[in-house]
Amino acid sequence: KKGGKHGLIESAHNGTLFLDEIGEISPGIQIALLRVLQEREVIRVGGTDRIPVNIRVIAATNRNLNELVAEGSFRKDLYYRLNVLPLRIPPLRERKEDIILFISSVLRNRNLKMDISDEVIRSLSQYDWPGNIRELINCCEYVIQMEDRFSLETLPYYIRDRMSADVPKGPAVPTRDQDRLAVLAVIQDHDRNHVKSGRRTISDALQERGIHRTEGEVRSLLRGLCDDGLVEVSKGRAGTRLSEKGRNLLEVRP
Repeated sequence: KKGGKHGLIESAHNGTLFLDEIGEISPGIQIALLRVLQEREVIRVGGTDRIPVNIRVIAATNRNLNELVAEGSFRKDLYYRLNVLPLRIPPLRERKEDIILFISSVLRNRNLKMDISDEVIRSLSQYDWPGNIRELINCCEYVIQMEDRFSLETLPYYIRDRMSADVPKGPAVPTRDQDRLAVLAVIQDHDRNHVKSGRRTISDALQERGIHRTEGEVRSLLRGLCDDGLVEVSKGRAGTRLSEKGRNLLEVRP
């Protein structure tokens, strides 16, 4: 273009620049970006003038940048320039209570109403969603375009096949009451050993006991236990502790 044109960084002056898939950029671009973040100025392609820029940068990735730094494929200095306010968005498999919310949102945006049975919700909650939220949205689009109702039979074939393959073989899956008691027992053990009980530590402890529950599922269980007055959830990093009511419940269990 005659006279040149503003680049994306210059165009974001006094605003926000969103960099998606930051873990995929080449070493050369990493160096250029680091220079912009350090000097707060850009030079247009083919130009010599330094142009000051005032930008806020939001970077996103689905890769582990710590591992990329260790491998040497992502610059450590750029990582620490970007890692000012890290936010982790859990994948769908860790917050399955949101599944029905996403489905309702898709239907609402299409001005559609479809009955969704509890059986379908349970089955979708047991699915591990390797494609994350995009896969769930695609599933909704498939049902909307190809079927007239949400049921196990109307789900995409690849989801049904994977659900069949993932059906656990062996002992029955614990009921929700058993899950709640297992969580209380884990918190009790942590209290005795002076270990803070967070969602991740509880999930890991349940895994060791043969109960596979994600952090999202643990969060849902903790919310219910808190509402029932069986646990006390502290703010910050203090973790979760048993209430007197929770301790009494465990003491009277056989």
